[in-house]
Amino acid sequence: MPKLIVFLGKNIVWDASREKRAIKIGKLEDNDIVLRDSRVSRYHAVIVKEADRFYIYDNGSTNGTYLNNKRLPKKIRRELDEESKIFISPYTLQCKIIHDMPHQQGTRVEPLDDVVEDSFHYGSMLGKSEAMLKVYDQIQKIAKERDPVLIRGESGTGKELVAWEIFTAGNRVDKPYVAINSGAIPKSLLVTELFGHEKGAFSGADARKIGKFEEAHTGTIFLDEIGDTLPETQVALLRVLQDGTFYRIGGREEIHVDTRVISATNQQLEQLIAAGKFREDLYQRLSVFTIFLPPLRERGDDVLLLTHHFLKQYGMEKFGHLPHITEEALERLRKFPWPGNVRQLESVIKRSLLYKEDNTPIQVDDLVMDDIRQPFNESVLKNPTRPQFVKILEEVNWNTRKAAELLGVTPKAIQNKANRYGIKLRDIKKHGYDSE
Repeated sequence: MPKLIVFLGKNIVWDASREKRAIKIGKLEDNDIVLRDSRVSRYHAVIVKEADRFYIYDNGSTNGTYLNNKRLPKKIRRELDEESKIFISPYTLQCKIIHDMPHQQGTRVEPLDDVVEDSFHYGSMLGKSEAMLKVYDQIQKIAKERDPVLIRGESGTGKELVAWEIFTAGNRVDKPYVAINSGAIPKSLLVTELFGHEKGAFSGADARKIGKFEEAHTGTIFLDEIGDTLPETQVALLRVLQDGTFYRIGGREEIHVDTRVISATNQQLEQLIAAGKFREDLYQRLSVFTIFLPPLRERGDDVLLLTHHFLKQYGMEKFGHLPHITEEALERLRKFPWPGNVRQLESVIKRSLLYKEDNTPIQVDDLVMDDIRQPFNESVLKNPTRPQFVKILEEVNWNTRKAAELLGVTPKAIQNKANRYGIKLRDIKKHGYDSE
């Protein structure tokens, strides 16, 4: 008969020896699992056992319940896997279902991968620094509003994760969520991508195309790299933000949408405004709420939390267990300035494990710390090998325009080189890069 064990960090908060059909979770003392925080509802969620299976449902909470990083619809139950994570801000509960447990074993079970303090998770984000706690608080305050949100921060800080958490914590979580990277689409085509076009609107427009704003009607649209838009795109965005209306390219019918806009940028918009490259009135519309995401170098020991997280993620794939790392190597990571932020840290851990031949503790010399801003000499930049080319694309998040700027070539040249190396950029942007 299966038994359920629930961990909070290293502590067991529900043990396998207890039998109960419904396990209540909330902040009041009469719950079975008590989470004492103002963000937790009085009776937040319930785990139920039925026919030797365990299910969880959100009990009408204020801030939501997440199962494996997905928000649960209220009052609709979802089955727990043999190992599951339940996130109730600011706590993460780890659940493990044990089958055929010997009677004498009791509850002496090792916590699941307890190196990372899971109570520091916020949905898909991880961090315990004051700067990140402030971000979490801002998300909670603005998630259920309708006004636009502007997320600002350096490249690689995780702006897309913040946008997703705003969406999942809001009132439109059961509605469409459409994300578009404004910098990855040719600027001249972005208007069509956002607002669509009618058949015959221009050469090659063989059929009507529905734009992203229509796809996101009643839901949320995320516009990444908003600072890269052309003036005509900015005018169209301003109008849809003002009154929710626009025209498809070549169309005469006014389209009405109800779409919440979340945008992000790593650029200094104030400088773009001063240079006449970005409309100040659009900036004011986009930034009703603004979240500043801190760079990794200002997040203190979050570097260590994230390091253990990535070691667990990629080490389990290669070695089948969590790799050990020396204190000297951790100190090297903690003191590194991380110009590429979390994305760069993830790449360093992934590459370091890739090149490591055995499962001995990771030493300082095992860390592949080359920085994308100073990694290659001029001859390499002119003609990178395939591994060097992949590394450059990884560091710019597969953005062909940024890779072209770094190499001093055109985006078309980047596409041609990718084709020559057998790298399918379109598939990678959709599904991620598989080194195999």
